[in-house]
Amino acid sequence: MVEKWVVEYIKNSMPSKSIDEITKYLLKQGLSDSEINEALELAILGEEQKANDVEEVKEEKIKGEESKKEEKGRRQRKIVYRFVLVIFIFVLILFAFVYWFTNIKRVDCKTDVHCFVKATKNCRPAEFVLGENFTKTGISRFVRIVFSLDRQGKLCRLSAQLTNVSLSFTDEQIEYLKKGGKTEEEIAKIIEGLEKAASEQRDGTCVLDTITLNSIFLEVEKGRLFQDALRKVGEMNCTGSIFELGY
Repeated sequence: MVEKWVVEYIKNSMPSKSIDEITKYLLKQGLSDSEINEALELAILGEEQKANDVEEVKEEKIKGEESKKEEKGRRQRKIVYRFVLVIFIFVLILFAFVYWFTNIKRVDCKTDVHCFVKATKNCRPAEFVLGENFTKTGISRFVRIVFSLDRQGKLCRLSAQLTNVSLSFTDEQIEYLKKGGKTEEEIAKIIEGLEKAASEQRDGTCVLDTITLNSIFLEVEKGRLFQDALRKVGEMNCTGSIFELGY
């Protein structure tokens, strides 16, 4: 086996001395040709291996940097994907909330007819209380009707319930009854009987398209009585005592 100092001598001498000069020197040191050749191979191959190692290190470094870039790119893509997903979910929830609020949530319009008119445009579930004062055949009437609006397939279902009726004779009618021989007690009993009859539960349902439904309550909004608005619209798909008997 070649001694270590021989290989080191060759490595240190190669940049400035030729192979022949190195060989002559080593022969003088008592080394054989086979030992010198082995030492030369070790020295030369060692330098090549060193160069190869450097190249491998460079390649590994480049691969490492590329791997880091790829990993960074993957992380960035994940962040973008998650951000887009969050935005999509947020928009979806917002859309669902807006749709629920504008189309599904029941609106309590109380006594606001304009609110109910808007609800009839797209058959949005809603409730509305209508109070009407009018005089008919010598009797002053106040009626309270509760309306409820719901979807029924592609049409709208309007439910109406008469919840309160208050009657009183006009002064002219009272004078007429008195001239006919009626006492104040008898007149009061007549009113009592009329109120009792009128207070019997009256309700009903109409199934209408939005255009017809909206046109009815546009007339009510203008001040027309509900019954008169129904007559103006004409024939409709309505059933129930409030539509058949009136109030």
